Amino acid sequence: MVLAQITDTHVGHAFEARFNVDTKRNLLAVLDDLERKHITNVVCTGDIAEPHMVEWFFQTLEEHKLSSHIVLGNHDSLQDMKLPDEHLHASQYYYCTSIGSWKVFFLDTKDATLGCGQLAWLIEEIETHQHGVVLFVHHPILDYDDSYMDRHYPLGDRDTIRDALCKTGKDIHVFCGHYHAADDRRYRNITQHITPSVFYQVQKYSDKLQREEGPIGYRIIELGAKVRTEVILLEM
Repeated sequence: MVLAQITDTHVGHAFEARFNVDTKRNLLAVLDDLERKHITNVVCTGDIAEPHMVEWFFQTLEEHKLSSHIVLGNHDSLQDMKLPDEHLHASQYYYCTSIGSWKVFFLDTKDATLGCGQLAWLIEEIETHQHGVVLFVHHPILDYDDSYMDRHYPLGDRDTIRDALCKTGKDIHVFCGHYHAADDRRYRNITQHITPSVFYQVQKYSDKLQREEGPIGYRIIELGAKVRTEVILLEM
């Protein structure tokens, strides 16, 4: 299966004026590019839209005839999203499915933590699966070279999650966003792919939140015998 990961769209965000960005235009450019590439499956990994733009976001996905999976980010509200009850676990929204030989997880870190309950469920599900594992999550699990985002907005329990994933010994691919950057790195059995934002990118080592001039982007992922992935950049 080929699918696209889009992340940190922030449709309707107040920083649009500050950074001179049209978030609706950016998203439409990405979706039009997916249509040209005949990609019809998409995973949205959090920080999706301001409350008044959530309905527009989902309507736009529907108009582009996209089948979607939703992962919540720290700017998202479970109540605003009106997601299926079948994947609700108290105040968290997470679930898994199978794509070929891959077990694919869609996790909830909207509170900047996975939490003990979700982590226990995740590890149990991974350990019962014989083959590779794919995690879609908003926050990175591996450190991004002590970047600005690492220092100020990390996943609170990322070291605990990393160590638990390592102990499974399974081939694990993590697809995430949150850091408004592109990065691919590996630690033991974990390969992490950070996907650039559809809004704007963040300077890696700045002392305060600063925009990195450059293109927006998304990621194409092919789940076959192996995981193949590439970042697609779009100049706006």
